[in-house]
Amino acid sequence: DLVLVDGAHDYEHGYRDTLTALRLVRPGGIVLWDDFDPYWHGLVHGVLDAAEGRTTAKLVGTSLLVLDDAIY
Repeated sequence: DLVLVDGAHDYEHGYRDTLTALRLVRPGGIVLWDDFDPYWHGLVHGVLDAAEGRTTAKLVGTSLLVLDDAIY
């Protein structure tokens, strides 16, 4: 139902952790990424590259990114 990604802050880990999360989450489930912040630019780029073709949204006022199709 929920996959929370809270791992390392570099490109490689962001990319691999995102692929794993997308494989684990059930249809309609929620993926949340922690520390999705420009300060962690490697992580941000890794997540976005791995989630290519999926819609994501930053939760306002947080450092969380959510798989957008999970909130509709």
